Amino acid sequence: YDIEALENSDIKNRMLQDSKKIKEGLNRIANIVESMREISHSNEGEKTDFNVYATILTALTMAHNRAKHISKIYLNGEIFDINNIDNNRFIFKSNIQKQRIEQIWIIIINNALEIENYENRELKIDILEEKNSILVRFKDNAGGLSKEILKKLFEPFTSSKSQGGMGIGLSIAKKIIEEHNGSIKAYNEDNGALFEIRLKKIKEDKV
Repeated sequence: YDIEALENSDIKNRMLQDSKKIKEGLNRIANIVESMREISHSNEGEKTDFNVYATILTALTMAHNRAKHISKIYLNGEIFDINNIDNNRFIFKSNIQKQRIEQIWIIIINNALEIENYENRELKIDILEEKNSILVRFKDNAGGLSKEILKKLFEPFTSSKSQGGMGIGLSIAKKIIEEHNGSIKAYNEDNGALFEIRLKKIKEDKV
């Protein structure tokens, strides 16, 4: 308000622009800190009825600092914007241990992020209902996975990255999903890899 009260000038305009950037930065920090607080809780705990869509937003916030330089990310057809997060934009409830589910998404997102030309890279995440399941799909355009990798992708110490690595993340993700009575599979589609995860949908009580 003090800046708005100043006489019009180049300095006033620059101060207003800087204030806007500061506000955006503070919002970004707040979202990241909140996501870190949520995901840093102990993995031990009971399952609760929770919105799976919100867990994806938390994972995307955690991965944002890396992803913003590597790939554009779309969630249900809209580009992910860390400054504009609404956990209740879509509701897909399942009985889950939310921190462990968030861990799955982070593993899959990080697996999809390989250094490429940002302008040409896309990661599309879609969440929808399919009969009694919640279906989450992760689709990239990085050329897909080889047949050899696909055969043992969820086995420990298998890595799809050219630079090597332990490659235990996806085996952990599979274990967590199975503990939730869900399923995960991966295959190639078009010019990329596609991961499909199914979790049980909560049945709404009929009035």
